[in-house]
Amino acid sequence: MVPPFPDPAGHGAHVLKRCGEGRFAWAHAYVDRLVTERPGDPHPLLLRALIYAYRGEEDSCRKALAEADALGSGHPELRSYIDDPLTARTPPTADPVEKLTLKDAGGCLLALVALGVLHRGGPWLMKTCGDWLASQLGIRGRMMYDGHSIPGFVMVAALVGLARLGWWAFKTRRGTGSLRAEIAGRRARARRVAADLDDDNLRYRAGGVAMLLPFSVFFAAVPAIMTSGPIRGWLVAAWTIVMSLCLIAAATACAGRQPVARAVGLSRLLLFQVIAAYGVIGTFSWALITGVSEDALNTASMYWFGSALVSFFATAVHLITVQRRLRREGRLQHWPEKGRRAH
Repeated sequence: MVPPFPDPAGHGAHVLKRCGEGRFAWAHAYVDRLVTERPGDPHPLLLRALIYAYRGEEDSCRKALAEADALGSGHPELRSYIDDPLTARTPPTADPVEKLTLKDAGGCLLALVALGVLHRGGPWLMKTCGDWLASQLGIRGRMMYDGHSIPGFVMVAALVGLARLGWWAFKTRRGTGSLRAEIAGRRARARRVAADLDDDNLRYRAGGVAMLLPFSVFFAAVPAIMTSGPIRGWLVAAWTIVMSLCLIAAATACAGRQPVARAVGLSRLLLFQVIAAYGVIGTFSWALITGVSEDALNTASMYWFGSALVSFFATAVHLITVQRRLRREGRLQHWPEKGRRAH
């Protein structure tokens, strides 16, 4: 990208690119580093004013310009570009709509392929791994409705989770050398960016959570396949309450209490999906307590799985539309990626 002002070092081009992508947190991080490295140079402060101009924050933009003026004059073309807010908010970049469309289409196709592989490969994985592990270890326990071992399923899920956690720990140790520092850095980064999200971007992020909520019903039903009798309904209800409290605590610890409360208040989609999920789980618990037949429950779960898929893809299409609108308006805010420097 060639900026419409002199930019021999390429700093302005980088800031314009990040602003055009809506990655304001990255742009600020990059400029903050320049301000620290060059304390007497007004150019980094002018780039900070440029970021504020893109975001429409006129007061902050004027403050940054005043700080740059206090350090000296210069860079008249950049100052002129910042002074025109309409020009500043229209990045000189290629239209990203076509690339975004191809990317989204590929993402949806990959999601469909992954669901197909999971549907076909899940029973095979259970037979060759879960059932084999349970038989080798001599573990006897309840069976799922399809005949696979429940202890084997739990062991396979635990092994997959431990493998993912081990891989993340290995990459972290190789990169930063400190798991505690990496976790603290991620939490601080998430809180900072979450607090910086405007209403539209927060609704967009909340929609991503709402998209997955219909599938939480199957996770809540885990105690039902590991026990028998009417007590299963009470265990499902207790399990749902405990896991809900844990998830709320984790989200609050990661993003902060205020952004979480704002997301619930702003996103009707998130609120609707939460109410629907709790309604289905409550109905399922009541059915287990009252002794509804297993065949009826299995049939209902198949219908719900289909409904969850429809909801997932309908919400995905909605979020893609919102994302394209925010990106086109230059207001899409991205989460800074782990381990990448802001340049």
